Amino acid sequence: MQVHGTTYTSEARDQTLRKNGTLEVLEQARDEGLIRDIGFTTEDQNPPVYEFIESGRFDVMQTCYNLVFQHTYEPTRPFGSIYEADKAGMGIVTMRSLTASVFQRWMKAARPDDDFDYSPALLQFVLSNKLIDVALVGMRTPEEVDKNIAVLSDTAGRFDLDDLHKKFV
Repeated sequence: MQVHGTTYTSEARDQTLRKNGTLEVLEQARDEGLIRDIGFTTEDQNPPVYEFIESGRFDVMQTCYNLVFQHTYEPTRPFGSIYEADKAGMGIVTMRSLTASVFQRWMKAARPDDDFDYSPALLQFVLSNKLIDVALVGMRTPEEVDKNIAVLSDTAGRFDLDDLHKKFV
């Protein structure tokens, strides 16, 4: 069960963490066997995100992470909510794994005749991050499911992100 939010304000944080708040209700449901894991979804790196992680009460964090949006994982320093969630033993799920078409639209604007499908490479980038447990991708057709299963199965398409960043540090 996910507490879903894009930006958590102080008020939303308080509503979630307070006594008899959202999280306590979800914990009761978990204790009763109605749900197994509790997570939260976020777009941000603001203080409430880190407070949720530090609370030790969540099992999973779902966050935006991809080739274009890497603010949750900065390996050259290292910092970001992905690192903190991993240290806390949380599962890490990425949303917008294929950049929500930002990369594809940029490539089309830069190279109008380019009809190359970058999706497999974009997904391999996310799957190359050893801290990521699940990479969410939207699929509308059986063919898209088959293509994504092929990418998932192609571990030769993965690379060591640490090696990539060492070359540029």
